Amino acid sequence: MKSLIVLLTALSMLFPVGAYANGVVEAQVNTSTTLVPATSTVVATRIREQVAITVTTQTFRFEDSLVTNLRYGFPVSSSVTVTGLRYRIGDTWHQAVIRSSDTTISNPVGGNGNAPSSNFTNMIGVLGFVFPLRDTIRGGADVAFELTTVELLPYSRGKVTYTYPVNVLRMVDVNSYVWSVDLRTSRPMFNMSVEPVVEQSERTDTSLAISPISVETTDDIRLSFDQSVDSLAVTMMSSKSANSDGYALLLAVPHVEGTTSIMAKRFTLVVDRSGSMGGDKMEQAKQAAQYCLDRISPFDEVNVIDFDNIATRLYESPKPASSEVVKNCSDRIRGLYPRNGTDITSALLSTFASYHDSSMVNVVVFLTDGVSPINFDRLRTSNTNGTRVFVFGIGSDVNEPDLRRLANEHRGELEVIRIIGSVTDRIGALYERIKDPIIKDPRLTFSPDVMFDFAPATLPNIYAHEQLVVASRYRQAGQVDVSLTGVNVQGTLRNDFSVVLAADDTTAPFVPKIWARLRITTLTDLMSKVALNSDLWREYRDEIIRLGSEFGLVTPFTTFEQGPSDGGGTTSVVASDGPAATTPLGMYPNPASVRSQIAAHFGASHSHAQLSVTDLQGTVVLKINIGAVHAGSWTYDLSLADSNGATLASGSYVVTLTAGTETFTSILRIVQ
Repeated sequence: MKSLIVLLTALSMLFPVGAYANGVVEAQVNTSTTLVPATSTVVATRIREQVAITVTTQTFRFEDSLVTNLRYGFPVSSSVTVTGLRYRIGDTWHQAVIRSSDTTISNPVGGNGNAPSSNFTNMIGVLGFVFPLRDTIRGGADVAFELTTVELLPYSRGKVTYTYPVNVLRMVDVNSYVWSVDLRTSRPMFNMSVEPVVEQSERTDTSLAISPISVETTDDIRLSFDQSVDSLAVTMMSSKSANSDGYALLLAVPHVEGTTSIMAKRFTLVVDRSGSMGGDKMEQAKQAAQYCLDRISPFDEVNVIDFDNIATRLYESPKPASSEVVKNCSDRIRGLYPRNGTDITSALLSTFASYHDSSMVNVVVFLTDGVSPINFDRLRTSNTNGTRVFVFGIGSDVNEPDLRRLANEHRGELEVIRIIGSVTDRIGALYERIKDPIIKDPRLTFSPDVMFDFAPATLPNIYAHEQLVVASRYRQAGQVDVSLTGVNVQGTLRNDFSVVLAADDTTAPFVPKIWARLRITTLTDLMSKVALNSDLWREYRDEIIRLGSEFGLVTPFTTFEQGPSDGGGTTSVVASDGPAATTPLGMYPNPASVRSQIAAHFGASHSHAQLSVTDLQGTVVLKINIGAVHAGSWTYDLSLADSNGATLASGSYVVTLTAGTETFTSILRIVQ
């Protein structure tokens, strides 16, 4: 089986709660820099199964005679995929286009050479997304931004949660906004909670509809519901454009039969006690370790290893978690104090050596600030019993890149705890997910073997009330038989089920971008494991740039910049098949050199359609008036030459098809 992208949605590094938020504009008005609050904010949420598409439209009014250095910013985390950005100056809408770079694009992005103010940066976060405008606003005007995002919602302990913070609106004294929801699932929902409470809603056990309604900014948006399963529950979402390979997203939730399904674990708490852990860091580490000890199951085994430049084991290997053993572990943790140097490699080598077999689920909870060189190759070869390493980076100066790599290479997670008051919440959220494993070393096989572009080949363990998420591509539509195998408390496990891969892109047009985002995340992790600017590093970088450009995604090497007028109107409502501004346009072949066939599916007939091709600098290189189009499938043979007949140069181009209220946009790569 080829490589596969597999991620647990609960992984905090990829899918944290509170994924994105409202925006604010910073502008230079005459000679001073000021934060400008939105005069209106409209949030439209569409949820299908556990995928949320959110379109946020915000309008800003400028009364002043001269406004420059304007930038729109909003908080964002890695759980969100930004799939579209449009902006309107006066009455003219523009589609933002992807700009790429061979070197990392720093965020926030500045505007016209001026760095953002500290107030602006504090509101959107150091890694917040910033979209700068080159235009100067003269004489007063309305400027609107329409942001489309896709998020795979976290599923934990049987609960699906959608969160949309409005903290920025509160910070700039905006009192209200407009919100609407269209939610549909295939499995029944119960214990649904909607905040703020909205009376004007229509509910069934598989749907929720809230018409646009004004709500106050007092509370953040939080929508959650429970879903229980009495057998293996599988949801497949897939999308396939004409004459191209498809994209699939598989969500699998195993059935849990009480505590008898839970597998026993070996827990080793590895605590850094080096000199760099002085002050609050040491207290944070002790709190985190004690939290785990207080919740150890009597069926588990436990040990404590503390280290500075030397690793010291409490026991030679983990012991059954009797009350006496747990008390000894707690006493050892309480007695730690910082001293001497740091040797992370030796500490983990000693830990791996204390595990003698893989009959149980082997787990390490590693607490450190990461201030030490790490021999990654040696640790990989020493971890022979499938031990998973869950890393807690402690303090404000955490060596996050190395610790993230350490967690990734040993199939764990990284949590960074910078503020001492957040220790219990942060470790509690992770520990509650990993304390109840039910399937160890799972594998997936497919028949017929039409799935590809899977990575990594090893799936994570499956935990009670958590789901497995698999993204991949496929060559042909139709039914596929799937087998999930692994080890549980009874021994060897096998679950067989069937899924249907879609032959069109009408039901789940968001899946390709989710696949691309997961693929980019995997490539970014791979880059951290090779030498900077090596051939392999550049190969990963080029693939990230290609995916970011093709799918219109923000990456470490791509970002949005100003684009041409798209002539469209507002799309601040979510259409039945996804946001209008981001419906994918089929193109085959892609990459192409001479010709490419364009394919779309119109929901209605239109008297006039127009096709435009724009380079990544925002220049329209080709515009074609298509004429009338009919509802249904549509194709067009596009010659890759400009209006003068000159062949278009190699590079990436934005291809946009508009007809009435329908807009289709994709990236076409030309290779000459």
